Amino acid sequence: MAERRAWKRSDILGLSLVPTLKKIELQRLVKHFRSFEDALAASPPALAKAGINAATLFDSDVLTRLRESAHMQAERCAASGADFVTFWDDSYPHLLREMFYPPLVLYVRGKLQCADACCISIVGTRRCTDYGRSITAEFAAAFARQNIVVVSGLAQGIDTAAHKATLKACGITYAVVASGVDCIGPWHAEETAQAICEAGGAVLSEYPCGTRALRPYFPQRNRIISGLSRATLVAESGGSGGALITAKFALDQNRELFAVPGSIKSAQSIGSNRLIQRLQAAAALTPKDMLEALGIKIEEPFEAARPSDHKLSAGEKRIYAELGADPLHVDVIAERCRLPVHVLQAELLELEFKSVIRQLPGKHYIRTTP
Repeated sequence: MAERRAWKRSDILGLSLVPTLKKIELQRLVKHFRSFEDALAASPPALAKAGINAATLFDSDVLTRLRESAHMQAERCAASGADFVTFWDDSYPHLLREMFYPPLVLYVRGKLQCADACCISIVGTRRCTDYGRSITAEFAAAFARQNIVVVSGLAQGIDTAAHKATLKACGITYAVVASGVDCIGPWHAEETAQAICEAGGAVLSEYPCGTRALRPYFPQRNRIISGLSRATLVAESGGSGGALITAKFALDQNRELFAVPGSIKSAQSIGSNRLIQRLQAAAALTPKDMLEALGIKIEEPFEAARPSDHKLSAGEKRIYAELGADPLHVDVIAERCRLPVHVLQAELLELEFKSVIRQLPGKHYIRTTP
């Protein structure tokens, strides 16, 4: 832990709320002075030597005003079930501390795991395909079964698929948001956020409670997603967007980067395919291969439950064998299995009850298990 000496957490919180005080100046204050009171009592030359511009911060009633701001923010956090950790706290995530320009105050709704918990981020397009959603769920569930914290950004598409698959596998996930942790929208994102917290995970932000999301906040949020993570996986991404910004941050932070290959004809896979083509990301073909490449010890059993574990009938196994990650229309399945449609639909319904397949719009079906 970086030495904080006699600094109070509330003073650091209050200083972080001063618009004119840069993060680097706050770091210098904590580094050069034993406490906030010592900094206030310092002479202008001593402040200048520490790299602090006294005119932007110090006046006669600054201590009172800062502590009032900190108290109000702490009350607002408590009202929404949130708290905060500072860069100098033992519970602050270790990897996040190593990145350039880390958040000096991290707001937490829910529960942080141990500071050195292994995290992997999964990011991708909001307009994901069924393939992207299925692959995301497979990787997220596999990571969850290995007690890896899955990190993402709570956006629609790949992010939400990663969070929900982790929860379904009884794992822990962090959602990093571009607003205050109490200002999450739309409603379905708030529902997912609440489920994450109830399952032992956390919603994280560098923005104080009460802050509404703005467009410039999202790229800044992405550096925290990659900064928390030992590796970032781009599950599916078009030629531009937030996932590629996160990928760039991961490379800048000297973190491992992986991407799932997609169809060369799919607009939603242009970005992920280019990362692999340009040798910026390693191809992620299976979760096990990815974890082995990272040198992460794999605990058994690794695989998810197989269809055989669900006691499929001979007819159900035959239908299941025809399905994969690409959607198939019911008529195509009927032709391949040589079954009347009404018989097939009854079998498909049974497979859905056993949670090994899923129906998509337009009477298309895909597997939900490996």
